[in-house]
Amino acid sequence: MTLAREGRQRAWWESYDLRQSYARYIGFESAAVSILDYKSSIFTGFMQTEAYAHALISSCLKPVDSLMVQRLTQARLQRQAVLFERDPLPRIHLVFDEAVLHRVVGGPEVMAEQLRRMVDVADQPEITIQVIPFAVGGHAGVESTFTILEFDDDVGLPRVLHVEDVFGSLQFERDADVDRSIEVFERCKAVALSPADSVELMAAMRDRYAAASDETTEAGSG
Repeated sequence: MTLAREGRQRAWWESYDLRQSYARYIGFESAAVSILDYKSSIFTGFMQTEAYAHALISSCLKPVDSLMVQRLTQARLQRQAVLFERDPLPRIHLVFDEAVLHRVVGGPEVMAEQLRRMVDVADQPEITIQVIPFAVGGHAGVESTFTILEFDDDVGLPRVLHVEDVFGSLQFERDADVDRSIEVFERCKAVALSPADSVELMAAMRDRYAAASDETTEAGSG
């Protein structure tokens, strides 16, 4: 945001007319050198495919406003592009509950594509993905969803905790809030599958959804 103001240019997200708290988070995300993200029910926004994002946003907007859905979907894709075009890429550690893999957003074909993306990006050395299996039962993050952003010292920003729910999103910068969330994140990591086992589970779910999609296609053509 500061760079845009100094250059007398608009930040890219301003053209999407996003709510202020979300736009503020995107500004933080675009400058972070470390992203710790925990999700209990959906894949995180900056990893979503276009089809997954479109289906998810459509399900949240009632009545459905097709123009709004398209605008929010494109904003999410632009946010991804900005993040993944950075050099170097920030360190990203994702932890999510196995429920995310079983929540069918958009149908089997969309889920297969989404999981294909997750498996592919897990090969990047800057990205770590872990899944907390159902067998763990209750755990520290079972009712949570949050992102922790950290910045280079020369940026002059404190660590930021971002929490989002149906009522909007909030950012917290107090050390106590961030420290508590890091503790929860560490506890989630401890009970999650290893990165290798997590990728194996995602690949198995990808294949299962792909097979279900093929069966649906064959049934429809028959």
